[in-house]
Amino acid sequence: MKTKKLQENSIEIELKIKEVTGWNKARIFMIVGLIISIIRLGRVNLKKIALTINPDEKKEVNYRRLSRFFQKFKFEKVKMAKLMSSFLPNGKWILTMDRTNWKFGKVHINILMLAVAHKGMAIPIVWFVLPKDKKNGNSNFRDRIRILKKFIDIFGVEKIEILVADREFIGKVWFKWLKKKKIPFCTRIKNGHQVRVGRGIVRIDSLFAHLKVGEQGFHRTKKTIYGYQYLSIIAVRMHDEYFILATNVKQEKAIEYYKKRWEVETLFSAFKIRGFNLEETHLSANEKIDSLISILSLAFVWCHILGEWLNEIIPIKVLKHGRKAKSLFLYGFEYLQEILLNYHLKNSELIFALKLFDIGNLKNDDY
Repeated sequence: MKTKKLQENSIEIELKIKEVTGWNKARIFMIVGLIISIIRLGRVNLKKIALTINPDEKKEVNYRRLSRFFQKFKFEKVKMAKLMSSFLPNGKWILTMDRTNWKFGKVHINILMLAVAHKGMAIPIVWFVLPKDKKNGNSNFRDRIRILKKFIDIFGVEKIEILVADREFIGKVWFKWLKKKKIPFCTRIKNGHQVRVGRGIVRIDSLFAHLKVGEQGFHRTKKTIYGYQYLSIIAVRMHDEYFILATNVKQEKAIEYYKKRWEVETLFSAFKIRGFNLEETHLSANEKIDSLISILSLAFVWCHILGEWLNEIIPIKVLKHGRKAKSLFLYGFEYLQEILLNYHLKNSELIFALKLFDIGNLKNDDY
């Protein structure tokens, strides 16, 4: 199979990317070639991609071109955010913030991600690769403010239905900023966090000591958490700890909102072992990792679109425990990988799949 011939049919993707970003033809051609190669291979290793991205050239030539691309081309945050948003429905979004990490040699790589919950898997919208001198790789309030401020600068605070985040994303300065910006949020709180009750101070989990395992409850009065007054507190008692949430929205909705946080975890899983094997990359420079995440985000959303379409035709099997046998992403990924690997036999299927990479498809929810 000639990749050049394959990419002749990918004009749909190229035109749509150019429509939003204005990037030049050569850059877009390389981006599309990378997307196709990564999906075909299920890998991000540039040496492996160099074997397939353009069979008309020697692998050494392809590898040099790939290296130059990652060295010189930068994916602007605003353009990428607008490009990724074009795959999302209109209206307000449930934002989920999380961090993923892996180790390449002695180098720790940490990515702070802000994504939009969408049908079981979050769609990346803004992300930053954290400096390598971060202690334990954890984000701080400056990182969180930076990423959310970038989102607000592009889309406005009114686009946020709610922000959900895990126990890493806490602290007085951070909560003060959320309050100042009037951002709806729901965050998990550590069991040992201290709160005031009357004239005393107690652990927050002690407020729910009456709950039995599996039970959930709301505290009757709102509390001050990290300096943010009048937050609702919700808890679920588990076998070995309490699952505690603090929120400034209606407490009845908090747990359902927080469940959406898991969608960013499934996104990371798709980037890594259950999809593109991100951790095998030999790239370590922050700028290059950032560019790779941009390409993977586009590959991911293409697979997700296909998964949604396939699920409308032949729904994913539901297993005995009530969960689906595979995610929408994996459904689309496996299908797209098959037709890319057998292009000479599945030309019509591939042409249709390429057309589904039509920015705005997810807005209609009726295809």
